[in-house]
Amino acid sequence: MKTVDQQAKAQDGYRARKYNVAPDIASALPQVNARRRAKALSSLYEFVCAYCVGVICDYKPPKELRPLLDEMVAVARSNGRYQIQMPRGIGKTTFVSALAPFLVVNGDSAFVEVVASSEPAASTIFDKMVGVFEGEAFAQDFPQIAVPFKKADHNAIKMQKLVYEKTPLHMEQTADHLILPSIPGEKWAGAKFIIRGFTSSNLRGVNIMGKRPDLIILDDIQTDKMVGNPRLVTEAMTRINSTILGQFSHKKGGTVLLTATPQKSGDLTAVIREDPAWITRIYPLMAKMPDNRAAWDEYAAVLRAETDALAAGGRPAKTANAYYKSHRAELDAGAEVLSASIKERGEVSAVQHAMNLLLRLGPDTFSTEYQMKPIRSTSPYEFEYRDVLNAVTNVPTGTVPRGMERLVAAVDVMNADGLRFVLAAFGADRRAAIVGWGRYPANRAPLFDRNDAPDVKDVKTARAVAVLLRDLRKSRYRTEDGGLMGIGAIGVDVGWKARELVPVLSEFGDDWATPMRGADERSYAPRNRAGRLNPDVISVSDEAHAYTKRVKSGIVMFFHSDIWTEETQLAWKIPNGAPGSLSVNRGAALMEFAQECAADQLINPAPAWKWAKNGPNHFGDCVKMAFVIAAWKRVYLPTDKRGDALAFAGVGNPSAPVPRRPAPPRRRGVVCL
Repeated sequence: MKTVDQQAKAQDGYRARKYNVAPDIASALPQVNARRRAKALSSLYEFVCAYCVGVICDYKPPKELRPLLDEMVAVARSNGRYQIQMPRGIGKTTFVSALAPFLVVNGDSAFVEVVASSEPAASTIFDKMVGVFEGEAFAQDFPQIAVPFKKADHNAIKMQKLVYEKTPLHMEQTADHLILPSIPGEKWAGAKFIIRGFTSSNLRGVNIMGKRPDLIILDDIQTDKMVGNPRLVTEAMTRINSTILGQFSHKKGGTVLLTATPQKSGDLTAVIREDPAWITRIYPLMAKMPDNRAAWDEYAAVLRAETDALAAGGRPAKTANAYYKSHRAELDAGAEVLSASIKERGEVSAVQHAMNLLLRLGPDTFSTEYQMKPIRSTSPYEFEYRDVLNAVTNVPTGTVPRGMERLVAAVDVMNADGLRFVLAAFGADRRAAIVGWGRYPANRAPLFDRNDAPDVKDVKTARAVAVLLRDLRKSRYRTEDGGLMGIGAIGVDVGWKARELVPVLSEFGDDWATPMRGADERSYAPRNRAGRLNPDVISVSDEAHAYTKRVKSGIVMFFHSDIWTEETQLAWKIPNGAPGSLSVNRGAALMEFAQECAADQLINPAPAWKWAKNGPNHFGDCVKMAFVIAAWKRVYLPTDKRGDALAFAGVGNPSAPVPRRPAPPRRRGVVCL
C-alpha cells in the first residue's frame, strides 16, 4: 500500500501529465507551414491574407492597400501619436483586429490595448482578435499558442493549471482581456491584449499583473453625438491626453495609433490633425479626380434617367454602365484611385464606384468621408467654433481695431459660476469686432458658497455685478489710431435674477446700463395680432428686434434671441473686413470663447426655430446682447439675411430694405454712445 507521500507524488505526476502541453505542442510542430508562417510575419498584408481571410474577413485586401497596412505597422513600432485617416467602408476594424496579433507574434509589442467608441464595438474587435488565434491556419503555424487554448477549452480553472513541462503558462481569457501562454523562449510569451470602450469608466489605469500597455490603438472612437459638438470634442481630447496617454509607463512610454474617418469639419479627427503633437497620414479614396467633368455630368444625367425609369417600373433607354463602358477612356482620364479593387457588384471600375458615391452622397459627404477633406459650410445652420477661430485678427485683446467708432459691452450672469463679459466695437458697413472678453472673478472663483442662504446668494450676485460694471464704466481702451475709447452702453442678462439686478443697474442710469432678457420665437411678443403694442410694452425697435417692457422689478429689454443668434452666426462666417463681418482680437482663453460662441447652433428656422445646445453658451449670449444694444442705439443695423425665416417669425418686414446709416465722424479720445 502506498504511503501518503507516494500518493501525493503520484497525484502530482498525473496532474503534470494531464496539464502539460509540451507533448501536444511537440506533436503539432511537424504540421507547421514554415514558409507560410515566415511570409505572414513579413508584413501585415501577408498576415491578413494567410490567417484572417475566412476568419474575420471574406476576401483578401487589395494589393494597393499594402502601403497603408505597412504604414500602420511602421507607426505602431515607433513611440509617438499617430492618426491614419481612411475612407469609410475600407476595413479599418478588420485591419486593427489583425494588427494587434501581428505585432505581438512578431515580438513588437507585449501589451496591446484596443479602444473603440463603445464597449460593444470593442467587444467586436476582441472577438475578431481571438478569432485570428483560433483560425485553422494560424493554429497550424503557431501551435505554441493554439494548443494551450484548445486544451483549456475556455475553462479559466484549466488555464491556471496548464504548464509547459514544469513552467506555469499563466494564460487567461476573459470577456475583455487575453494573456498568451508563457512558453519559454518565445518572444510573444505572456503577451497581453485588453479592450475598452472610449467612454467606459474602467478606461483609466489599465494594468494587468503590474504591466502597462506599450501600444494603444484607438479605432473610430468618435461617436455621432460628438460630431459637431465642440464641448464633447474638447472632452474627448482631454480624455485622450490624460486618461489614454497616462496609461503608459513613465520610463518606456508607448505609441497611440488612431484609425478614423472624418465626419465633419471641426470634429475630433480635425482637431487631432491640427495638433502638432500628432502625426496624421491620409489615404483618400481618389488621389486625383477625373479631368473631364463635362463627361461625368453627362454620365450623371444618364444615371439619373436610369434611376427614374427603374423607380417608375420601366426600362431605361440607356444604362449608366453601358455609357461608362463606351466612354471609359475619357471618363477615367486623370483619375487615380486608392485601389482598383474597391468597387461594388455591378460596377465596372473603382473610378466609376468613387464617382457613383460622389453623385449619390453629394460633394460634402464624399469629400469628408471618402477624400478626408471636410468642407466648411457657409450656412448659418452649420456653425462651429472654427468659424470663430478663423475670424481672429492680429489686434491684441483690449485694443479697439481701426475703423471702429463705438464700443459696447454685455454681461451674462450665471449662478455660482461667476460672470462672463464681452466688449464689442462697431464701425461702418455693419462691421463689428470683439475687443475683449473675460470672467469675473478672474480666478474663476464662484460668486457664493453652495451652503449660503438664498438671500445671501442674491446679495453676493448683485454685489459682483455692481463691482464689474463700475470697473467697466471707468475703463478706457486704446484704439489702433492712438486714441482712447470708453464703453458707451452695456447690457446685462437679468433673466433669472431680475428682482435683484434691475435695481442695481438703475444706479448706472438707463442710458448706459440696460437690463436684458432673451425671448425665443414663441415668447417674443411686443404686439398683439391687431398690431398694437401689448400692455406694459414701452417701446419697440423692429430693426433691433427688441422691445422694452415694464415688469415688477422695473423696465427690462426683451430681444428675439433666435434672430440674433442667427445674425451673429452669419457675421462670424463673413470674411474679416467685409461689410457685416464679425472679427475677434487675439488673446488668451480664445478656445473657450469660440466654443461657447458656437454652443448654440441653429438647425432650421422653419417651420419652427430649432437649436442644438452643445454645452455652455455664455460668451455667445454676451455677443448677442452686445449686438442688440448696438442695434438699439442704432450703431449697428442688421441686414435681412434671413429671407422667409423672418416672415415666419412675424417680426418686421423681410421684404423692406434696411436703411443704411452713414458712418459717424471720427473722434479722438473717449467716445460714448
